[in-house]
Amino acid sequence: MKKILLSMLSVCLLGVGLQAQSAKDLLKQAAEVIKVADNQLTARLLNPEAPLENPMAGVEAFQLYAQALELSEKKGDIKKALSGITEAETHLNNLGVGLYQSGDYAGAFSNFDTSMKAYELLKANGKESRLDDETARGDQELFAGITAFYSENYDAALPYYQKLYDAGTDEPSIYEGLYTMLSKTDAAAADEILVAGREKFPENTTLLFTEINKYLQEGNLDVLITKLEAAREAEPDNLSVVTTLGSVYDQLHVKATEDGDEAKATEYFDSALAVYEEVLAKDDSNFDAYYSSGALFYNKAANLAPRINELANDFSAEGTKKYDALKKQMDDTFGEALPYFKKAEGINADDRNTIIALKEIYARQNNFEMVEQYSAKLESLPAAQEK
Repeated sequence: MKKILLSMLSVCLLGVGLQAQSAKDLLKQAAEVIKVADNQLTARLLNPEAPLENPMAGVEAFQLYAQALELSEKKGDIKKALSGITEAETHLNNLGVGLYQSGDYAGAFSNFDTSMKAYELLKANGKESRLDDETARGDQELFAGITAFYSENYDAALPYYQKLYDAGTDEPSIYEGLYTMLSKTDAAAADEILVAGREKFPENTTLLFTEINKYLQEGNLDVLITKLEAAREAEPDNLSVVTTLGSVYDQLHVKATEDGDEAKATEYFDSALAVYEEVLAKDDSNFDAYYSSGALFYNKAANLAPRINELANDFSAEGTKKYDALKKQMDDTFGEALPYFKKAEGINADDRNTIIALKEIYARQNNFEMVEQYSAKLESLPAAQEK
């Protein structure tokens, strides 16, 4: 209990100490901090790589000048405080830019955000600001929002992004970031932002891929194909996009097979295989394309199993004929998967799913020597490995 009382007492004393500071004391402290900021600016002009003694010098100077302004009663002190805030503005911008360029987004945000506070305080007191220029102010808001977003300070980023969006910003990244933030709390509003972004920036691939990921997560495959085709046209050498398109066709092939629509199943199968072959024509060491091609044939063969099982109970001549034909088709299709999986194994010899597929295919071919070989290989892999 004594420790708690002592802690409370120290807080009270600290509060009294702060309150006891005069405007002149605060102005004096602020002037010392500004000197540090001035020295940093001079050093950076001579050497852009010069280390910053205090990256928050501008922020600290503004806070001290703002407190002094609040306490000042004399015109001279008020004038000094406002003049100091004007000077701090320049440092806040320069330090913010430097921290942004170095990747310290949290530090950069503190400077940019404080710069906006300095602007508001100067305007409230009828003084000029470097941010009176609408373009400069818009840039400052943009950097404040972006650095907050990059540092995952979404609560701080959201109002900046929303303001820029409402003002009709020409920065696609604001639409993307606002969508990302709103999608966690308001899916309908997020979708509205994404639609607006895609309409305003139809050529922007970042927003296109954001839209693709949305439909991919939703499993909205029909719409996704249109988006992926657009992405493939926009970035023909982005093979991950092309491979994803093949995967979507594969999923549609499986669904059409389950629905009993053989025409559609064949169409989607051929589309998927053509896409994977397109990837392999550009990159013959692409593991995903080889594995996916093998899986395409493997799944096609496996989907015949239910029909074969039904025919197994039909001992008529016609039933036996259909059974034999379908069984041969299944075995041949498994056989077509084999070379793709072997190619995949040659690229990544320790991929668990590839080894499982090879083991199963050899088992269906009654090649027990290879089954034993792949069983041993499978057992030698770490248990936690996943594709």
